[in-house]
Amino acid sequence: MKKVLKRYLAFLIPLAFILFVIIMLKTFTPSEIVSRIGVNNSYIILFLISAIGGSSLATASSYYVIIPIFAIAGLNPWLLGLFGGLGVSLGDLFYFYLGSKGNEASSGELKKVHSVLERIPRGGIPFFVYLWALTPLPNDVMTFSLGITGYPFKRVIIPIILGNITITVILSYLAIYGVRLFW
Repeated sequence: MKKVLKRYLAFLIPLAFILFVIIMLKTFTPSEIVSRIGVNNSYIILFLISAIGGSSLATASSYYVIIPIFAIAGLNPWLLGLFGGLGVSLGDLFYFYLGSKGNEASSGELKKVHSVLERIPRGGIPFFVYLWALTPLPNDVMTFSLGITGYPFKRVIIPIILGNITITVILSYLAIYGVRLFW
């Protein structure tokens, strides 16, 4: 019974959030939403939504819906990028941590993967991490995989943060200029 309930909740919670956003957008304009929340609170809300919602495939839609709302309402795209990118990065680092704990539990069974990673040029993986973070794909699979292979945290953190900030700024500007194109 609990498994069935968990399945339904895993489906119903994101669905409820999406319905809430749709109803909210039908009722209020993006500017009204930000004026009711407040500008400073909007950045904090974006950080929280991105930390929770942007790190997984199941909840990524909430993050990618809220960015254009706040950008169209007139919030600073660079601050949206900073708060949103840091929030998503926090969620991604949770998956990296889980992967590193899996690496500890594997007790050396991943030696072949380690040898393959050592053959890749020093800047290759951080560059790939940055490019991956630039896509709207969830980073959880990548960060979990890097964590489980024992890849150093200090080489992953900066590219993830920069990639997440960059994609959020790009989405913010696309929303702003897209609205200007059609209105």
